[in-house]
Amino acid sequence: MKKLISIILICAFFCCLSLPSAFAAEDAYDAEKLTEAVSFLSMFDILPDGDENSNLYDQPLSRADMAMYIMRLLNMNEYSNIDKTYYHDVPTEHWVIGSVNVLTEMGIFSVGDDCKFRPDDDTLVTELVKSLVCALGYEAEAKVRGGYPSGYLYVAEKLDLFNGVSQLSNKIIRSQAFIMFYNALNAEVMEIISVKDDGYEYSVRDDHTMLSAYRHIYEFEGRLNEVYGLSLDGESTLKKNQALIGDTTYNCSQFDLRDKIGLELTGYYRDDDIKEIIYIKTDDSKNKVLEISHDDFISYNDYEISYTDGNKIRTASLSKSGSVVYNGVIVKSDYEACFNIQKGFIR
Repeated sequence: MKKLISIILICAFFCCLSLPSAFAAEDAYDAEKLTEAVSFLSMFDILPDGDENSNLYDQPLSRADMAMYIMRLLNMNEYSNIDKTYYHDVPTEHWVIGSVNVLTEMGIFSVGDDCKFRPDDDTLVTELVKSLVCALGYEAEAKVRGGYPSGYLYVAEKLDLFNGVSQLSNKIIRSQAFIMFYNALNAEVMEIISVKDDGYEYSVRDDHTMLSAYRHIYEFEGRLNEVYGLSLDGESTLKKNQALIGDTTYNCSQFDLRDKIGLELTGYYRDDDIKEIIYIKTDDSKNKVLEISHDDFISYNDYEISYTDGNKIRTASLSKSGSVVYNGVIVKSDYEACFNIQKGFIR
């Protein structure tokens, strides 16, 4: 059973998938999820300059752009392997030749009887789904589940690739594609672990995602228990730019986490000998935060705070086993003096 701690911070200063023929653009995706996806994809340079422009969100995604983005998801050189052609309409001088060649050789794209790739055509939802499912290693399962397109749509639904996307039409728009790329980065990868006489044996490992497989980046979650000079459990033993989240110590040179002490956090770290946090946010689903400004604060007495909320006077009871942090320092006694604030806030 987990021990619950209250922290007081005082600052004194297939599926069910359907593809309708038309949709309203504002209903095509979750706006908050899109913002998070664009920020995340831009951090890894998966989105080139300008593609995060909201004016382009409702525009179709070309098949050439689809190839470029998938190469970037896989962290591969999109300008390599340019000395051959698999498709009549993608000559060696075409800007997407390298991406198309590599993805074709990987089996993510297939050469049709007409040997045409149609780089300028709009990407169909089913085409993007097939490509992402293959990139994640699930082609064998998709074929068993019915092949193209139903088997691939089934697997995509299972992998949660459509999370944040709704009202899918026949063709994918860029906003929907960006969300699906973001979901694919966090989806678990299926790998061949052995070759048998009758085929291959596949496996999916926990936490082995596209991010970890191609970038050595892993997701984390947990409560921030300690930073340099500040610990919920006693004296801090961490060095500068370190943070204890759950039971794991991370480097956090890009972030000042002191104001997040005691909060449940989620994010990503790069594991190159050391665990370096590269993206972090509070887990709003697990944190319940009340912030009281100095203007609204009335009094503190015996683990109870009185404050105004509009025209009403309210009270908040504090846990006697909780921790009090005053201006970034753990306080172990004389709480009443700490709560007597003239400026700032109580959180």
